[in-house]
Amino acid sequence: MARITLSIADDHPVVLLSLRLLVEREPALQLRHVCRNGRDLVSALAREPTELVLTDLTMPASGGSYDGLALLRAVRRSAPRSKSIVLTAQSNAAILTKAMQLGVRALVGKSDPPQEIVRACMHVHAEATCYLSPVMRKNLEDDRSTHTLGRGLTHKELDVVRLTVIGLSLSEIASQYRRSVSTVSSQKYTAMRKLGVHSTAELIRYAIDSGLV
Repeated sequence: MARITLSIADDHPVVLLSLRLLVEREPALQLRHVCRNGRDLVSALAREPTELVLTDLTMPASGGSYDGLALLRAVRRSAPRSKSIVLTAQSNAAILTKAMQLGVRALVGKSDPPQEIVRACMHVHAEATCYLSPVMRKNLEDDRSTHTLGRGLTHKELDVVRLTVIGLSLSEIASQYRRSVSTVSSQKYTAMRKLGVHSTAELIRYAIDSGLV
């Protein structure tokens, strides 16, 4: 029986090594690409698409790289037939919901048991339905953040808010996503207006209280 081809991506070496060891023990899976950031993942998939893509959602990198929801859009453009699985520590229901809207077929939490990763791979390969691990199911059932942080924000605005919260400047965010500084600035302040906050400090407090980081 043909093995299921898989790409994995995470910016933490320990996590990446653990994933590699886990996948290599599964006879049904064949690991093709091991990537440290979003740009490397997208490039690898452009050269050789795999049936499954297992990726972290948050992988900021020096010099700019695909990250967050922008990464999911780039993966879909680069390998439209690949089925994406997100492995993340993210718990914000708004972000997770938007990831599913972008075509992610499974969500697994980094606090789930490791076997959930294999279970998600097998489910996504065999079934038409999406897969939610126990941790992700609980996060999505508790939809308080969907009614706060996710209220009316676009995918790009959510990306800008999240990177602002972790300390990136407008120019760094612009470099990350290959947008102009004026575009990123506009997206940030549109998000602030929608959320009813009036300063970067208020935005950071709001995002932390809503579970974005």
